[in-house]
Amino acid sequence: MKRQILIILFTLLSVIPGMAQGMMGVPFFENFTAQQYNAHNRNFDILCDETGHTFVANFEGLLVYDNVEWHIVHTPGISRVTDLDRDKDGRICFSGINVKGYVESVDGDSIHVVYSQSDKDATGFIHERFYESRDSIDRWNGIEVYSRLPISKNRTLLATATAGVIAIDAQGRKVWEINEQNGLCSNSITELAYDGKGSVWGATDNGLFRISVSEIYSRFGEHEGLDGQVTCMTMAQGRLFVGTLKGLFLLENGRFIKVEEVQQACWQLAETERHNAIAATSDGVFTYGHAAHRLSSNTSLSILVENDDTFLSGELDGIYRRGYDGSEQKVDDISNTVLMHRDKRGGVWAINLGGECYYLSPGAQHFSRQKEGHLSLLFEYIDDTGRHWRSRDNGEGVNTEGLKRDFALWFEPFAHYNIQAMLIDKGIAWIGGNFGLVRINLKQSEKQKPIPPQIYLRSFSLDGQNLSITVATDKHDPIGTTQYSYRLHVHGAWSAWDDDPDIDFRNLAYGTYQLTVRCRDPYGQIAETGERFFFVRYPIYLRWYALLLYVILLGVLTVTIFRYRTRQLKLRQQQLEAVVDERTMELRLAQKRLVRKEREATVGKLTKGLIDRILNPMNYINNFSHLTVGLAKDLKENLEDDEEKMTADIYDDCMDVIDMMKTNLEKIEQHGLSTTRILKAMEEMLRERSDKVEDIDLVQLCQQNIQMLHNYYKEDIEKLNIQVEWDKPQQSIMVTTNAELLSRTIMSMLANSVYAIQKKAEKQTNASGPVIRVTISQGENATNITIYDNGIGIEDTIIDKIFDPFFTTKTTAEAAGVGLYLSQQIIQDFGGNITVESEKDQYTQFTITL
Repeated sequence: MKRQILIILFTLLSVIPGMAQGMMGVPFFENFTAQQYNAHNRNFDILCDETGHTFVANFEGLLVYDNVEWHIVHTPGISRVTDLDRDKDGRICFSGINVKGYVESVDGDSIHVVYSQSDKDATGFIHERFYESRDSIDRWNGIEVYSRLPISKNRTLLATATAGVIAIDAQGRKVWEINEQNGLCSNSITELAYDGKGSVWGATDNGLFRISVSEIYSRFGEHEGLDGQVTCMTMAQGRLFVGTLKGLFLLENGRFIKVEEVQQACWQLAETERHNAIAATSDGVFTYGHAAHRLSSNTSLSILVENDDTFLSGELDGIYRRGYDGSEQKVDDISNTVLMHRDKRGGVWAINLGGECYYLSPGAQHFSRQKEGHLSLLFEYIDDTGRHWRSRDNGEGVNTEGLKRDFALWFEPFAHYNIQAMLIDKGIAWIGGNFGLVRINLKQSEKQKPIPPQIYLRSFSLDGQNLSITVATDKHDPIGTTQYSYRLHVHGAWSAWDDDPDIDFRNLAYGTYQLTVRCRDPYGQIAETGERFFFVRYPIYLRWYALLLYVILLGVLTVTIFRYRTRQLKLRQQQLEAVVDERTMELRLAQKRLVRKEREATVGKLTKGLIDRILNPMNYINNFSHLTVGLAKDLKENLEDDEEKMTADIYDDCMDVIDMMKTNLEKIEQHGLSTTRILKAMEEMLRERSDKVEDIDLVQLCQQNIQMLHNYYKEDIEKLNIQVEWDKPQQSIMVTTNAELLSRTIMSMLANSVYAIQKKAEKQTNASGPVIRVTISQGENATNITIYDNGIGIEDTIIDKIFDPFFTTKTTAEAAGVGLYLSQQIIQDFGGNITVESEKDQYTQFTITL
């Protein structure tokens, strides 16, 4: 009987550590490939110092990592380094094939090594290290062990030849292991090194790795049999059940086993009153005791255990009350209920995908809609102590009120995790999401505290106004990232947190700076560097002696400018005095012109009024004289009819009187018409002309005037055989003027040319070859229109008077003498001029300059 009891006790003692190991999982770790550290994949030894540097004996030489960048030191002949150690002075020593030396200093990218003068002691080191006799080979449970690394009284890590890294306790029992099956880069571990800050480095024949060995954290993922994004979890019968988007999983002996009956997403898990697991899945509702059993086939999104016989199931079309015997009853039509929770009163809260909250009061038959509820679509979890855990407002991390700072530190690494499931059981916290499953040993975390970081300036490069620095910490935890912040002045603002250890400053202002850099580890612990002073030196052209020289030059320049300015002001004063005198004279002339123009305007108004008053009587005179001529004609005819009744003397006297009356009336009519023509010419002179200008094509305008000349004087041109010559330019010539007034001017001169040719033809009956020629020439600042004719010409004695108003060589009946005057006024109004050249009986040439 005693023997049987001892056997049972021995069995229990052997099972308990195994159960702990089965729930342990694997620590967080990360691999470093040859492409990452840019050296050979084979590594022989590894060692860490107190400032966060890691040294690796690599096939290509000595490899150094400063928690930011990798650096390789190629030994002479690029021979391999196979062994690392510390000498009595604490220096890192290395040796290998035909090489031996030590590290003198590490300063950023610069690594200084000293090689030994003799290499005999290094020869054959690999043979001694890896090919010792089989009698001295270390083994654990039949597995060859290259080295053992104690990290605490109760934990030793084994670097094995074929099984990766194994952690054992003081009694030699396995606590956890990491190998290729868990994602480790190699199962052949040549050496391990502890950095003293919670991480262990490993050298392998296929890269390097770093493990977080605090054992507060461990994880489960695809390598441990857990497939898919974790959505829910529960403890039932002392076993951990985890639901993912790919089914239901059960943790046994350190690995997850999939429940084959559940192939679809598992949305919620709970423990029944009979301590079985119950799962709401897309395949329906399942319970699991010793095997899986389907309770319904409808998709279930949430579940709530009521008692030994029934549970509530939130399904696509409503909430159902189902029994473990297969019975069902629809409670309400609330669709897509994703979460249900029982409060302290025994009522049930429910929330659907749309965020609508409902409440089922104790004893009520149906849910009622609530404006507000204590449930939300953000992740929430209430543990056995009633503590309410929930994600932050952005849906990341998890926290709870009243948690002590030392305890809350251990949840900081997951502040950016999208947590969707949580379970706290017997001092162990489980959190899950798209990152897999993480195990947190809360009891162990109460006894420990994260090692605070130390921050170092790995490099400091000041180039003119540009500063580049690289910072690093003495520790780096694979569970999270370290962030950095800085400020340039003691009272300045800190920069935003960033995980980039390389900090660049560009175009710094000249002067003194006080640089401080801080880091924040994954646990939220902050460390600062000591204050580093540096000075951005002023360039030579901004130093004190240069500034003094600038002041002297400025003084000399100021005096020179003052003298020069004084002379210029005197000259300017003289010029201004001359300008004032000139402007005064011009002002007086302008005043005189203004007075004259005002007088002319006044006279013009009076004249225009007189013209209007005279024109009407003149029209009467002309009309009545014309009518009276007709009456005299009629009277003459009447006398002729009564000639027989009159004496010859009376008849002759009457006829003479009537002829004299007719002649006088015709003279009156003729002079009246001339007077009217003169008055209308004066009216034309006083008429206001349009000052509207536009860009016109002068070539096209002249072409149109020549065409009108042919139309209006067709008979004269044919009768006198006038040759109209037009030297038309090939390109357009644009001028700014009034097209209508310029056209009238050109037509007036062309008409004068036809008249001059007619008068010459009257004097010279045998004259031949009459010509009218129009040409356009363009200069630098003006355009000229020339109108030439070989008509009667103009006498030298009167050529200076032809532009005077009312001067004409024509008879009073032919013209009023204002045509050339008006033409000149039109051209001058637009900034041009008209000139004339002529020779009596030879030619006349008018030039219009625009």
